[in-house]
Amino acid sequence: RNSLVTRSWMGSLKLKGNPKLCSVCGKTDYPVEDIPHGMIKKVPDGQPTGCALVSYNEKAFESYGMIGNNNSSICTNCARTYVEGFNWLLSNGNKVIIAEKNKKQKEIFKYTNRKNFGSDTAMVFWTRNNKSINEIDLLDTPDNADVVKLIDSITNGNKSSSRYLETDQFYSCSLSGSAARIAVRDWIEISLNEFKKSIVQWFKDIAIERYNFELKKGDIYYSRLYELASCARNEKEQKDTTSSRIAVHLWNAALKGSSPPLWILNAVIKRVRIMENDENNKSKESIIPARAALIRLILNRNNKGGNMIQETLDTSNSSPAYVCGRIFAVLESIQRAAMGKNVNAGIRERFFSFAATNPSPAFGRLMKLSQNHITKLKNDKPGLAIVLDKELQEIFILINEFPAIFNLEEQGQFAIGYYHQKQYIFNRSKEKSEMRDAFDDNADEK
Repeated sequence: RNSLVTRSWMGSLKLKGNPKLCSVCGKTDYPVEDIPHGMIKKVPDGQPTGCALVSYNEKAFESYGMIGNNNSSICTNCARTYVEGFNWLLSNGNKVIIAEKNKKQKEIFKYTNRKNFGSDTAMVFWTRNNKSINEIDLLDTPDNADVVKLIDSITNGNKSSSRYLETDQFYSCSLSGSAARIAVRDWIEISLNEFKKSIVQWFKDIAIERYNFELKKGDIYYSRLYELASCARNEKEQKDTTSSRIAVHLWNAALKGSSPPLWILNAVIKRVRIMENDENNKSKESIIPARAALIRLILNRNNKGGNMIQETLDTSNSSPAYVCGRIFAVLESIQRAAMGKNVNAGIRERFFSFAATNPSPAFGRLMKLSQNHITKLKNDKPGLAIVLDKELQEIFILINEFPAIFNLEEQGQFAIGYYHQKQYIFNRSKEKSEMRDAFDDNADEK
């Protein structure tokens, strides 16, 4: 922004000879010199004194006889402008009062043009005409009513607002500190109209059903962007940069409609396996709504003609992996109903990873175990046994045989099928007290 540049400083750097074209402004009004462009402060993981976005300090970086920052072809005017611009974007904001869960008020500093992605990455954003963009806050705090309102506004096609938005541009840049330098991880430039449409599509793609025993019904859940990015994070590691890297890709997916890379799916599935195999994690669900939403997003945006994963249970989806996930959820429910909630090592802890990767041998053993659980359930709770056995038979109609192996995408489908079926069972449990006692972990407290 030219308004940030001191006029007297600009005047003192007017070019006197040997003009060199600036690669930013395309002019020769100011010199391109081998001098520091300036330090940018408050970059995550950077030095307190600031970091340089452009810096050449080794002979290996020199070319065509040019030394140092002469290689960057950025004039002194543009250099000063981008440094002051970044410093403003990274620090601009104000103090706000928020109410915590215990109803105590807390004062925090809220940035107006910056989002933090973990401990080592920050994203700054702005518009050409400095227009406020409230939709971006929905990525951090996706209130259902506001999300539905936004989706409706785009679906209904407010032409007058669309014409206005098309005249402005949205920009964002993701930065990480690297010693005394800055690493640019992402750059986005789109119209505000496309920005709004992309966010609407984002919420459609991450929507997932979540059953709430307190509400006694299912609801559509929209995860916060960084909540999704943290789905593969190892909580035991004090500094895990995986979340930051994933957040940058998800930010790009939210604003440009891009497809997140499959390595993110691999990281999430790996995290699920670790949690399922952890004996100290028996009471904690590994496939929480945020993980299910992230898996659904990645599968659908990388889909090459297969079945699209819906936000709720899809009984018409005959994909073997999705169906196997549903079968596993019912088998787990049968065991829990027959043996109680406090099973020492249930089939989820013992067989989930096995069934999600090698279904044929895994389900052969699972079906034998299930027969014992069904027999016990028929003696103790015959009504519930009939309901769950019927559920199992209806799903079995959709599959001819268990495949020998599932690839990465199929493992994701298995996880979603498992999640959807569990949510469906939870939803049905409100109709039968026996099912509620079996599947609601808080039932004994009520």
